[in-house]
Amino acid sequence: MRRSAVSLALIALLLAGCDDALLGVTWVRADRHVVVDGARQAGALLITGGEVLLAPGSRTDGPVLLLGGSLTIDGLVTGDVLAPGGELRLGPWAAIQGDLGAGTALERHPDALVEGEVTVGLGLPAGTTQPRGGGWWRVLLQALATAALAAAWARWAPRRLAAMADAAGRHFPVAASLGVLVFLVGSIAAVIMAFTIVLIPATLLVLVLGVVAVGTGWAAVGYAIARALAGGPLATWADRPVWLAAFGGFDVGLALGIVERVPWVGGGVALVVSLAAMGAVALTGVGGRPFVHAGDALAAGDA
Repeated sequence: MRRSAVSLALIALLLAGCDDALLGVTWVRADRHVVVDGARQAGALLITGGEVLLAPGSRTDGPVLLLGGSLTIDGLVTGDVLAPGGELRLGPWAAIQGDLGAGTALERHPDALVEGEVTVGLGLPAGTTQPRGGGWWRVLLQALATAALAAAWARWAPRRLAAMADAAGRHFPVAASLGVLVFLVGSIAAVIMAFTIVLIPATLLVLVLGVVAVGTGWAAVGYAIARALAGGPLATWADRPVWLAAFGGFDVGLALGIVERVPWVGGGVALVVSLAAMGAVALTGVGGRPFVHAGDALAAGDA
């Protein structure tokens, strides 16, 4: 069991180091990405932030789901394209062999070709590209939101927060491994549902629940760190769990926002922490039960 958990954690680290396909799903969250002339993008493409360019002469098998950021298509897409959020542009060399569903933020060149059905105006708010100048306001808001969420858990459900913090702090590899599985299943389900127009609200619900789960996991990670510091620098807050949770949540939200901007490795580190955070929430049933590792249970039995 321990060897399998470590192996899955190593796979998570490798997958998190770049935006390559995760079992057929490529997830773009930030920065600028280009599929160049002659290149092929295989599998589903999920875009929640940043800028993506499918250059002339490129091929994307799809499906393509745009929820945030911006996407410029100027090459061949053999599958469907669904863009309920974000900004979508079709250049003069764009060719979509499947259906196209877009929100209000659509720019289409007269020469762009769409062979399937075109639906414009899905009734959902169009997303925006990431703010210029690094988006530091978003980082600050992320830190404040995580601090508030952590404080709320510590105030109204301290035992649940403690259980999730224990899972994240003491069983990080196991939590990260389960987080990978939860992310894969959730993202694939969201992509599949998103391409059925009537299930778009369900897709958004899945995404919202995912964001809440990650935020709760961040709060748990922050609380675990703050509790570890309570024996030293934060000793005066040892009997104030709400303050500890808020401090830890703010630090984790801020640190992840900063680390994510480090070239090459930052996004991978942030993703691994987020996967472990999500896994800790799943391991404990949102804090409803403590997670006991099989090895710890056997050691306790021998004792």
